[in-house]
Amino acid sequence: SMVEITILDFLDQAIRNKPIDGSDCTSLEAARKELSRLRRVTGKVVTVLRNAKNSVAPAPLPHQDTLQQKQAVTKRKKRVNRKAVTIDETFKKYQKVTVYKSLEDRALIK
Repeated sequence: SMVEITILDFLDQAIRNKPIDGSDCTSLEAARKELSRLRRVTGKVVTVLRNAKNSVAPAPLPHQDTLQQKQAVTKRKKRVNRKAVTIDETFKKYQKVTVYKSLEDRALIK
């Protein structure tokens, strides 16, 4: 019987309880076996991803349209607002708040 498993779970099982530095491979033969096992795992994942890619038309990423729009704007205006400023405009809602400070804290600040 075939058991369905996600790619993430499959990869997680392949490395679960394995040290990142490979210190569990204490001999050349053990290292070769581990490398072979990891290559088989990688090969299976690549096959699954290729089959999935070929069976489904790739959907455009949401940011691709905005990138094309920005490039068009750049060609027209030669100036595009910086992404960091255009995305986050919370600075416009700044409100000054007075915080009580003890005399000791005030002495430290000065």
